[in-house]
Amino acid sequence: DAVAYGVFPDGDHACPTVLVSNGLEGTIQEALLPALRHRDRGIAMVTMEMPSTFQYRQPLSIRTEDMYDAVIEQLAAHPRVDAERMGMMGISFGAHWSTRMAARSRRLRAVVSNGGLYHRSFGTAATIGMPEIMLWTLQNTTGARNLLDLAHRLHVLSLKKLYPTIAIPVLAINGEDDTLASTQDTIDLAEQAPLGELLLYPGDDHCAMGHYSEWLDVSTAWLHEKLEAPTGSLVTD
Repeated sequence: DAVAYGVFPDGDHACPTVLVSNGLEGTIQEALLPALRHRDRGIAMVTMEMPSTFQYRQPLSIRTEDMYDAVIEQLAAHPRVDAERMGMMGISFGAHWSTRMAARSRRLRAVVSNGGLYHRSFGTAATIGMPEIMLWTLQNTTGARNLLDLAHRLHVLSLKKLYPTIAIPVLAINGEDDTLASTQDTIDLAEQAPLGELLLYPGDDHCAMGHYSEWLDVSTAWLHEKLEAPTGSLVTD
């Protein structure tokens, strides 16, 4: 079962809702707490840990998509959620899933994907140059027996063929000098998704964490516009 935590606008009305998913190295608390700064956006923020991390026992695989889909559908049925104005934000490997769900889910209307691993990051060359801690984490998360098995499992996750099928706006963000994933993945997504937009931060690394407040502000404003959110205040739920 997936556990999610939400921050909703005041009142009992249905409102635009964004599902936020962390990556391999982050926590949902880290993703949720900054949302409290955006009290005037009128958007509900619901966070869930990426399956196969922390409390989850099942290894990461293509079937992880089904868990995200189930969470999105459950949110759509919630009385506080406007099912016609749903979005998603993914950070690091969570951005892989926000991008995949942008292509797969019938519910989502806009997606922010920051620092994701989409296709090039799964290649043999990228794996060879990847930091050892990242390789260990990926191997442990996917349940791979060795590096060769890991390469096979990651290759299956490639999103390259899905880029042109994404029919909703996608904001692709990253640092220009990502040392954990391929920055070119972010560029390819923005260029090949029909409604893709690119935001790169020069001199910054994975997920542009040196510009955290900046890209969070931009992302929240972007989602507010794409989901046509009203102005409101946020309270925890």
